[in-house]
Amino acid sequence: MCSISAEIIGGNGDLLGLIFIHLPVRSLARFKSVSQQWLALIANSKFRLKHTLENPSSRIPSGLFLYNPVFKDNTVHSISLSGFGGKIPTCADPIELPDDVPIKSMKLSADENVMLMVHSCNGLNLFRFNTFNNQMKSYCVRNLVTNQLKFVPLPKFDGDNYEWISSCYLAFDPLVSPHYKVICVKGMNRIGSKILIFSSETGKWRDTNVTMDDHKLEYAIGDYCHGAIYWIKRGYLKLSCYRFDIEAEIMTEISMPPTADGPNFRHFGASYGHLYLVCVRDQKEKVFNVFELNKVTMKWSIKHWVHVNRLISSCSQVLAKGRNNTSPSAFSILTVVRGEEHSALVMNISGEVISYNLRSKKVEVLLSELNWEVQSRRRVQIASLSPIISAYPFIATLYPL
Repeated sequence: MCSISAEIIGGNGDLLGLIFIHLPVRSLARFKSVSQQWLALIANSKFRLKHTLENPSSRIPSGLFLYNPVFKDNTVHSISLSGFGGKIPTCADPIELPDDVPIKSMKLSADENVMLMVHSCNGLNLFRFNTFNNQMKSYCVRNLVTNQLKFVPLPKFDGDNYEWISSCYLAFDPLVSPHYKVICVKGMNRIGSKILIFSSETGKWRDTNVTMDDHKLEYAIGDYCHGAIYWIKRGYLKLSCYRFDIEAEIMTEISMPPTADGPNFRHFGASYGHLYLVCVRDQKEKVFNVFELNKVTMKWSIKHWVHVNRLISSCSQVLAKGRNNTSPSAFSILTVVRGEEHSALVMNISGEVISYNLRSKKVEVLLSELNWEVQSRRRVQIASLSPIISAYPFIATLYPL
């Protein structure tokens, strides 16, 4: 009787739709291989949009990918965030290469120093990879849930002017469009920087005619939030913030709070539609301010402040390490993770990656003995702006490339 009922439900598209709408993304990704009927239902664009709308928590990061962009070991650590989701995939999983791969025999792996994650946006990940003994560089977009990969063609360069790709960022919002865009900052020797846009819908690059003089976006930290790419450019004494509206193709500068300056900058990034900035409030007492940008007024305001010494005292596992190493470089802010009911500050304290709940003030150790060298703060300032450890959120999505 039960088997007959299961067969009836399994073959009824309407009933399956009612059930599937409540299932997590990674379960649906596995169910696509059950039958052609299930595949067609789950891959339907209307179903994907309805699932995204009715499951807002699916857009909350459930994990993080960590790697050190300047350390010799390019290992990407996959960390699950307790309270935000379950186990997450790894970047080292085998990849089925599409037909447009420059070298079909090339094996792509984040652990082989040929493929580096450079940005993540709402479930899609942007990688830069090198081939021909690092003589050729290009970009690809990868969905780690469906394990799909799509290469992004390089934009054209002007042979009469020295040009290069300074940085690239993903822009993807499944509530707006099933298609993604890649925003490229192209360095130009005589002008500065120019913004180009690649659309997955057209498969082509478009010149926006938006330029920035003095290479203001060189070595800047950028992220996507609500239809725009935001950048933080850190100088020796000041911070500058820029916003590029992707639809309007307009660049504007956002004023910074007086207490946020170059030497005190620690983190900038978006999570669940909110943009955060973390700066040192008191260097001696190790107190951080967590700013959030109001998307209407475009003004920064302090949402939280964190006292690191008190945080360490509440967690015995990092107590000895944190107190024995009082150097400012022993503490680094990896990211701010926004949830529906609470947010968390993820930090690296002397090799211990911890999550600090900004509401309950509870501390959880996510990863112990992170075996990466800690650089001095002066070196980070001179290199101008790259974080010691890069942290990219993992968000499960069913959207195809």
